[in-house]
Amino acid sequence: MKKVSFYFFIIGIMASCNSLKRVADNEQLLKTSTLIIDGKKNRDMALNDYVIQKPNTRLLGLPISLYFYNIGNPEMAKTAEEWGERNPKKYNFLKKTFSEKQSIGVAKSHIKLNNWFLKNGEPPVVIDDFKTKKTVKNLNIYFKTIGYWNNTVEAIKDSLKEKKGAITYVIKKNEALFLDSLKTVIPSSTLKAIYERDTSNTFLRKGDQYNEQNLINEVNRIVKLFRNSGISNFSDSYIYFDEIDTLGLKTNVITTIAENTIETINGEKIETPFQIQKISKVRVYTDYTHNERNSPYLDSILYNGITFFAHNSIKYNPKYLAQSILIKPNQIYSDTLRNLTRNHLRSLNNFKAVNIDYTPIPNTTFL
Repeated sequence: MKKVSFYFFIIGIMASCNSLKRVADNEQLLKTSTLIIDGKKNRDMALNDYVIQKPNTRLLGLPISLYFYNIGNPEMAKTAEEWGERNPKKYNFLKKTFSEKQSIGVAKSHIKLNNWFLKNGEPPVVIDDFKTKKTVKNLNIYFKTIGYWNNTVEAIKDSLKEKKGAITYVIKKNEALFLDSLKTVIPSSTLKAIYERDTSNTFLRKGDQYNEQNLINEVNRIVKLFRNSGISNFSDSYIYFDEIDTLGLKTNVITTIAENTIETINGEKIETPFQIQKISKVRVYTDYTHNERNSPYLDSILYNGITFFAHNSIKYNPKYLAQSILIKPNQIYSDTLRNLTRNHLRSLNNFKAVNIDYTPIPNTTFL
């Protein structure tokens, strides 16, 4: 019986080796998708991520996954009742010869096997003009992000025999944009002092080719610098880039950092100067749960400047826990120390969750 099933399986594979089985007469199966950059075939596999339609995957030169899909039938019945209506002779024969229950079982087996081939196979990739245009746009935007603002992208579709086609994307990068004059404007004396302590690690340098990723990296660097230097309320929304001229071959870049933080209080936006914030007190609630958040904490221990609390009694050695807490009183706020503390406490495997919250003390620079 196993041999018979195997032979039927092989016959099914051979019968489905026509890759055009599920391709309509007015459609074209995508045979190849090629990128030509400045006259040379692309070798950078990462660029393929911007191509929406790619030919069906191949194994040993054959689209095996497509053959699998073609064994199945997307239009096949989805229920046993529907299968019986579409195959009345077979269904009634099974029902008379065996039973209605067994005929339903056969129908479900057919449906299940069909769905398995469709799920584990790969439908034919049919050339879609909309997706081709979307790919052209993706490639154009990508090359702009790395400095080729005047690039051009053209998609050429070639019709091959037997309802097959090929797409060639012809890309001309043209001349690149380079950074010229760089300037940083920081009205806040507090932020300026912090910024000037670390200018050597900037991602923006005169003469470098424009690359959007470098702007993103520079923003992340500045945010990290400030948030590790006591400015807990600083974010990337306070950084702006101005005077980027994409029409020429050189551009100036002005990095502007806002002077004030903006807070919404009672529906009104209030601007306040950025200030270096310090830690006032460190409190550790060792058995916090949402259900008991309003219950009193009856036990507390002060160790090495850190106060430990518990609803009934503290079950952990404060000395042991304190070794994992890198946040200390009178310490300047630091994102890095906050993350390290969270990771250290999680690694102890004593707590279901570890949350670290900071509450600003009104009219002070303490948290």
